[in-house]
Amino acid sequence: MTATIQFQLKSGSTSPALEAFLVDGDHAAINLEGASVVFTMQAIDGDVIIDRVAATIVDAEAGEVRYSWAEGETDAPADYLAEFSVTFPDGEVSKFPSDDWVAIRILGALA
Repeated sequence: MTATIQFQLKSGSTSPALEAFLVDGDHAAINLEGASVVFTMQAIDGDVIIDRVAATIVDAEAGEVRYSWAEGETDAPADYLAEFSVTFPDGEVSKFPSDDWVAIRILGALA
């Protein structure tokens, strides 16, 4: 399995936040004006770790979003897949990245 975005952090970390630019198939920014965005992350084995939790729209015109980790969400070292789901003002829903998933690796920490 491949992924379009790679992100890595150590277990127990709540920083840095995961930031991404949501783009269409032509790599044009998705306009998020008036939209809402949620984040979902699951383990490779399919266990959902984060289920549709609100993400922050950083720059609506540029399609920039951020997911800030809550305590406990990064405790288990493993590889994960994730995506951002956007609900547009007209009620339509799209998931990003549209051609793959965000690949997240949580490494074990020494202490």
